[in-house]
Amino acid sequence: MRNLIPHFIQQQYKSGNTYGNFEAFTMFVDLSGFTALTETLMKQGKEGAEQLSFSLNSIFEPLVNLVYCKGGFIPYFAGDSFTGIFPKNTANDSPELFINTAEVLRDYFSKNGLRQTRFGDFKFGIKIGLGEGNVEWGIIGNQKKSFYFRGEAIDTSAQSQSQALEQEIIFNDNFRKKFEKYIPEFQSKGKGYFQFSKEAILPDLEKCVNDIPNLDAKIVSHFFAYFTPFW
Repeated sequence: MRNLIPHFIQQQYKSGNTYGNFEAFTMFVDLSGFTALTETLMKQGKEGAEQLSFSLNSIFEPLVNLVYCKGGFIPYFAGDSFTGIFPKNTANDSPELFINTAEVLRDYFSKNGLRQTRFGDFKFGIKIGLGEGNVEWGIIGNQKKSFYFRGEAIDTSAQSQSQALEQEIIFNDNFRKKFEKYIPEFQSKGKGYFQFSKEAILPDLEKCVNDIPNLDAKIVSHFFAYFTPFW
């Protein structure tokens, strides 16, 4: 079953928790190039729709897999963007792995940004904003549940991403002051924002193995009115 709710929410629901907060690193990831792909393929009828579905899955799946492999999770997708949350813990409160993950995501599009289809070639890019701080979460609703994530860390990553051009990783001055020693070469973007100015040579992200267990269909059914579990 697809991850219709974050595993974090499933764990909290099982434990009877309905709200809380934690410290985390966050990234807001925005992909470009989908408008041209969608407009072209949707004119091709059923075959175009199938190609569009395949293309979307082939682009998003390795990105999502890497986030989970590196200890993060994705609470929301919004069109061609998503937010990745990487909770801190006593064993991992350094941003090193988190920053490495952002670099791998960016490098993936440097190597794999051009996608070829029988209906044409399409170029994709990525923009990433980094954040850090407090994340609030909650489970709301009676018969049908919903959930939310909000807070300083999420807002900061979204604001940083809004300053990015394609293939850029952006962070604000507070992030720089806290974690400068972990960041490869960087330069000012102005207005209190900075960008990575050096690309690292990193392993391909497909080599990461995601061992997150499947969701519980009964729990998912509490969050989706039209989801019918099979058991």
